[in-house]
Amino acid sequence: MFATVDPLRLKLSPDQKVLEVNYRPTSEKPLFDICDLEGRVIKSGIVSANGLNIKVSDLINEIYVLLILDGEEVRTKRFQISR
Repeated sequence: MFATVDPLRLKLSPDQKVLEVNYRPTSEKPLFDICDLEGRVIKSGIVSANGLNIKVSDLINEIYVLLILDGEEVRTKRFQISR
């Protein structure tokens, strides 16, 4: 059986005010979107090569999806805010 390492890892800070994104981009200017489950884009920006910390203190208690568009690849991961 083969094991794969997930190239996109998320971690919420203990106070759930910052989303720490661990991802190593493969293209020059990868973009991110945070969407709600209805597909509305809540936040967007550029992913840096040094990782990414996204302020999420303004998000309400809900499940969200982080999408990363990295060249031809799209990575997605769900996370939940529950304060």
